[in-house]
Parts: sequence; C-alpha cells; structure tokens
Amino acid sequence: MMPAAVQAAAESLSTPPDQGRVAERYGDAGKAGWTPLPDVLIFNQSRLKLGSEDLNVLLNMMAHYYTAGEMPFVRPTVIAKRMGVSARTVQRSIARLRKLRLLDKTQLGKGRFTHDLTPLIEKLQPLARERIADRTMRKAHENGVTQLDRDSGVSGPSSGLEPSRKDAGSTPVAVPNSRIRDALMNPTLTNAKSGGN
Repeated sequence: MMPAAVQAAAESLSTPPDQGRVAERYGDAGKAGWTPLPDVLIFNQSRLKLGSEDLNVLLNMMAHYYTAGEMPFVRPTVIAKRMGVSARTVQRSIARLRKLRLLDKTQLGKGRFTHDLTPLIEKLQPLARERIADRTMRKAHENGVTQLDRDSGVSGPSSGLEPSRKDAGSTPVAVPNSRIRDALMNPTLTNAKSGGN
C-alpha cells in the first residue's frame, strides 16, 4: 500500500493544474473532460443573434477545438444525437451560423469538412475588449482613477471621471471619462496617438 502523501503527490503530477481546478469545482464531471469557453460568448448571446439551438451547436463544435488553427470536425449527426434533435435541425443551425458570419466551412477531403470558428473568434474580440475595459473601469473607480490617468497618458479631470450625473434614483453617478474608456477599449488607438510606444 502506497503512503497517502506519495499517492497525493503522484495524482497531482498526473493531473494538469487547470484540470485540477475544474475537478475541484465539478468533481468527476470535471475529471471526465472540460472545454474552455469565453465568457463573452455566453454573455453576448443576444448581441450575436444566437438562438439557444445555435449556441448549443457552437458549444458542441467548441468541445472539439483543441489547438489554435486546427478547426474542429464533428458530424451534424453526432451533434444532433447529443442534443436530442434531428440532423436536419443541426444543419439548419449551421446554415444560420454561416449566414451570421460566425462560422465558415473548410473542406478537408472528399465529403469531409471542418467547422472554421475563426469568424466567431474574431467577432468575440471587440466584445472581450469591451468587457475588459468595463472591468478595468470598475476596478479603477473602486481604487481611484488618478493613477489610471497618469499611466494611460490621457489628459482630463484628475479623477478620470466626468462630472457626476444623477440616475433615476437621484443618486450621483460618476461617469467614466470617455477618453479613458476609449483608450482602454482600443489600446492601438492610444499607441498611434502617442507615437507607437
């Protein structure tokens, strides 16, 4: 019998760190496998015009996206069986995803196609920058934004906030300075204005 400390060390070596954190939250379901999923896909389902079936089809495809640049191949019949719908329903969903320009089709060989997620990934980028900027603005507001003004090189009120307004509840609301928000959402614009530093 192996001592408990040795067994725990052996298990930790055989479990990748990310999988360990997933298994910690989900138990055996996490150990069975997991798929990294950008939050912005879920949080912007409506903005991306994704119905629940379309999102489910995308999630099934993303479960087979293991390596950047190597697009997934999964048959519509397999997705249909998992979802409990007809293959035709999945095919219609794939057609909608292509029409929305969230998915492309790449032929691998005779009758075999991959589902190219590149258009979806590209559409998620501005949504991700928006979420990051929002999170940064909230954190800056919590910590005071004077440092943010200095670091971003954006001139404006020393607080980094425009004069407060009142919301519907008559509580003063600090509004982020639009130049700071723009700098956070589009760092290349800030670099271009400052000479590319």
